[in-house]
Amino acid sequence: MADAPVGNGPESATSTEPEESSAVSSPPRIPVSEVPDLEPEDEADEAGADEEPGAGDDSDGEDGSEDAGAAPADRPDPALAETTVAARPAVVPKQVEKTEPESAEPADAEAQARRVSLAEVEETTLIPKVADVKPVETTTVMPPVPPASDMARRPYSDATAAGNSNAARRAYRAAERQRPDAAAGARAPQGYGRATDATQAWTAPPGAERPAAPAEPSGRGYRPPEFHQVDPQRDELPPPHNFQLDQREVDGDDGRPRSRSRRALLVTGGVAVAAAAGLTLAGVIKIPGTTPAVPTVGFSPEADSGASAATQTGTAFLTAWQSDQLEAAANLTDNPSAALAALKEYKQVLNVSGLVVNPNPANDVGWMTYSLTTQAGTPMGEWQYSSGFATYSKQINGYTRWFVQWSPAILYTSLKAGYKLAIKKTPASIKGLVDRNGAAIDSSAHPSLTVIVTLLTKTAESSGGTAGQDVIMTDAKGNQLATVATLTQPINNGTVATTLDMKVQAAAESAVPNHSYSSIVAIQPSTGHILAIANNTTSQYYDDALLTKVAPGSTFKIITSAALLSKGLTSLSSEVVCPPVITIDQQTLKNSEGEAGDYTYETDFATSCNNAFSSFWDHSGMTGNLLSDTAKTYFGLNQEWDIGLNQTASYMDVPAGLSRGGLAESLVGQGDVVSCPLAMCSVAATVANGSFKQPILLPTQKQITATPLGSQLHADLKTLMSSVITEGTAKSVAFPKNGHFFAKTGTAEVGSGANLTNNSWFVVFDDEHDIALCALAIDGGYGAATAAPECLTVFQHLGYA
Repeated sequence: MADAPVGNGPESATSTEPEESSAVSSPPRIPVSEVPDLEPEDEADEAGADEEPGAGDDSDGEDGSEDAGAAPADRPDPALAETTVAARPAVVPKQVEKTEPESAEPADAEAQARRVSLAEVEETTLIPKVADVKPVETTTVMPPVPPASDMARRPYSDATAAGNSNAARRAYRAAERQRPDAAAGARAPQGYGRATDATQAWTAPPGAERPAAPAEPSGRGYRPPEFHQVDPQRDELPPPHNFQLDQREVDGDDGRPRSRSRRALLVTGGVAVAAAAGLTLAGVIKIPGTTPAVPTVGFSPEADSGASAATQTGTAFLTAWQSDQLEAAANLTDNPSAALAALKEYKQVLNVSGLVVNPNPANDVGWMTYSLTTQAGTPMGEWQYSSGFATYSKQINGYTRWFVQWSPAILYTSLKAGYKLAIKKTPASIKGLVDRNGAAIDSSAHPSLTVIVTLLTKTAESSGGTAGQDVIMTDAKGNQLATVATLTQPINNGTVATTLDMKVQAAAESAVPNHSYSSIVAIQPSTGHILAIANNTTSQYYDDALLTKVAPGSTFKIITSAALLSKGLTSLSSEVVCPPVITIDQQTLKNSEGEAGDYTYETDFATSCNNAFSSFWDHSGMTGNLLSDTAKTYFGLNQEWDIGLNQTASYMDVPAGLSRGGLAESLVGQGDVVSCPLAMCSVAATVANGSFKQPILLPTQKQITATPLGSQLHADLKTLMSSVITEGTAKSVAFPKNGHFFAKTGTAEVGSGANLTNNSWFVVFDDEHDIALCALAIDGGYGAATAAPECLTVFQHLGYA
């Protein structure tokens, strides 16, 4: 209490406290849970406390709701208060000496003690918590009477409802002021609360007028009955997103909004924001809608599995891989896209099936090894190997996830980035070659075929044998770097089927010994299949049948005739003069036997009169490319073939751009035109069949094609070749005159003067037995002298002549 009554009403005259009293009474501190909100006058009270020592000692409570300059009627009558207090035990504050206002530290200290932080007031209003406030030093005469058991109590607090009711306090003060005999400055103890019956709130002396109690409980601490019917789990639930204070928490008893000091609002807001931020960071408060997503990649080990996290992670990856759950396995790595692509390629390229993986426990640093057994390749073979990988953990959205560190080496130990695994066939070793009839080819019995057999054994695919399979490692360009494993060994029981016919081969080999440097080739015209290749093995030109290239002589006149007839430069019945000598640019061309005459083109061909053909060099329809074009267009020559030896070669060369003397020489198979027996045999076979069939040794070998001769050209060429047998240069050779043999002799001059020699050529086909032959005898003289008889020997050996 102040040293003098505050107010200017009549009750102030009855004060028993002398004005010169230096004692200042300090009320007991009110528990924080009972401190009411500050009224709008709070700021003024706080300001007045700094200027007037007694202004802040108002005993109405720590809420400062009574203004220091209020009218005396608003203050309780000290005499009335004393009378009231006389009936109850009281707490007498300890007296202290009054000092100057400037140094009134005890008074200021007591005032400061009574000022409770508005943040604590707000907290006690909304949070079920009672602040533990240290009481001021007092002398207790008698403990306060505890509140009645039927008194209303504030929700979430042990304080009675009346303890913070402004309306109840005002009624109480009004009753005290109406008592003239109340002791000045005496007050009822704080903290009694409000009784359920208003008449129990205080004990008045006889004759005192009792104030009327409010009709219904109101003010701080009171709520409607339904307010107390709350969910028992309310404290366990988070506050609603749109939580708002009850309006009665905001408004005062008179319905006006409560005002708080600016300082209180700032302090309260700052504390609330800081507390909320701290709780959010600590994970106590979860902001709605911000729950982090659970990672969909990586692995979450089980703590009670008995295995380390690394072992569990690696085992999960290997299990998914073994179960062909490639996407699941890839998602357990730290590079799912690369892992999935590699796992799919591994399965598809290697044709992996029945994968069995045996993991080993991971070591302390997360490295895990495994052994793998699988079936791979076509047909499948078993593959076993070991490899390993690293595992590690990282945080994703606050979750710990384990990963397999992806590397190509997981698939195979030495596999690096850019390297790939692939299957390579290893061909089976050839058990042997067979002819078109299945008869074994014995190169010792047929020495002419030694080279052919050797080449075919190395390069040809066998029938009946099974190729082996290797797993190889390649670089990014597909180049083989290493052989990783052998899945299956080749089965070396295969044979190579060829187009050769050992009966024809034997017949050809029986003919070549007639001359030291002889070679014979036999072809089936309808297919291009090579039936025989025979060489006189005593010759230095061991493989003349395929490798030699010499002038074909008059056998080339078949191609020349095709060129002239196809362009209409002549006909079989046309008269073509065959002069004994032709001079072109001081070059003299003579017939081999000095023959001459005016003959038809057919006769010139049958008698092989050279200058009849050479004379076309200056024909208006002749061009320098006519011969080369005809050789390629109709006969498939002048280009490379692969007859089945896994290599290509051109077996005849006919120059383009020929002119004058060179063209005249080429028209009769001399000059720069060169060929081997295989090519010239193909020319005869083309005429026999009417269209070109590339010669081949393997029935599966790919063949190039050419333009068919056409019916007229085909018939004309057969007529010309038939005349050679019936009335021409081969008439003296004992070929049957049955109309089934068609031929052309050839004598090719080599050298000049005293060194002039002739190579003997002969081509023939038997359309009845679908066979064509070509024989070459180096330095064998005229064609009809050596080569033609050799071919006749073959037919006789076969029984065709």
